[in-house]
Amino acid sequence: MDVRDVARAHIACLEAKVEDVKGEIFNIVYDNYPILDLAHRVKESIRGIKDVEDDVDYTGGRIDRSYKISKDKIEEKLRFRYHVSVENSAKNMAQNIKNFLDKGGKTSDLEDDFYYNIKWMEHLVDMEKRLKEIGNIF
Repeated sequence: MDVRDVARAHIACLEAKVEDVKGEIFNIVYDNYPILDLAHRVKESIRGIKDVEDDVDYTGGRIDRSYKISKDKIEEKLRFRYHVSVENSAKNMAQNIKNFLDKGGKTSDLEDDFYYNIKWMEHLVDMEKRLKEIGNIF
């Protein structure tokens, strides 16, 4: 999902009739892809900008989540259409990152837990357990 389409979807909701959006939940998704298919699409679309190797982790013990959602409601109710494909979005991001780095920009440590929702959730569960063990700190 490209951030430009996400912004357009939010604007479409803001500009819609109240009765069309009040209390509604809209899925904002370009399309449903299996994770491996998505990875291959991104890999191919950024070829030449940043070549990457496939490194699929099939080991057990990981928390894997997969969801199939529908974009039909936002397309039908608000006549919303997506403009940016996954491939074009990935290519655009890769090119912008390359340009940034070529100009001397620095990146963050992308292995940091900060960038992974599941790791954050695991930290929160662990912290909740710890707080129960130590009791109220206030």
